[in-house]
Amino acid sequence: MNNLKKENVLYSNLDFYLFGSLLYSNSPNDIDLIIVYNKDEISIQDILLLRKNLYCTFFYEFNITLDITLLTKQEEKSLNFIQTERAIPLL
Repeated sequence: MNNLKKENVLYSNLDFYLFGSLLYSNSPNDIDLIIVYNKDEISIQDILLLRKNLYCTFFYEFNITLDITLLTKQEEKSLNFIQTERAIPLL
């Protein structure tokens, strides 16, 4: 599978949410992001590579740290992390 097609499949199986100081402060120290993924559809290697690429790209482009929390759909359901943190979906 070519890289573009693989990336589209990867992104279509992910849910992104913002939470933390970015939502409540005019000068956040970092940006908190939750990525929820299905472990049956996306390998841990792919999700870790995505996190690394997002972190590096975002820091290079905007000079601010992207703090990325990775949760499987099962973990999020068990922890109810999105609701607890009052995270908002990123479209």
